[in-house]
Amino acid sequence: MLRYIQPVIEYAAPVWQSGLPASLSNKLEKVQRRALRIILGADFTSYSEACERLDLPTLQTRRQELTVKFAQSLEQSKLYRHFLPPVRLEVSGRKTRSSHKLNNAFCRTVRYHSSAIPYMIRLLNNI
Repeated sequence: MLRYIQPVIEYAAPVWQSGLPASLSNKLEKVQRRALRIILGADFTSYSEACERLDLPTLQTRRQELTVKFAQSLEQSKLYRHFLPPVRLEVSGRKTRSSHKLNNAFCRTVRYHSSAIPYMIRLLNNI
């Protein structure tokens, strides 16, 4: 049952996940919680135990992992690499402890700060 629901819920998640409010995230988790309750029936005790029992991550965790995976593939892509800023070593020419990290995007607004590309840059720098 979850194999049919998860692709619909997670469609294009790397793009919209960064701007998702907590209220909508909770509503998405509610869908998985209901599905687990149906699957486990009387054995369902709590959402976290059901996820652990069926070896399922929460949808928030899955969206985070999908976004990191997408950001890493974007970083390795020859065709779309220009969407991300250059690595600090390429800009300054100096090898430092953070020379492997990307330059942070300059964000004038909160809306841009919580959009996909700056969010992926922060994720890649925190790996």
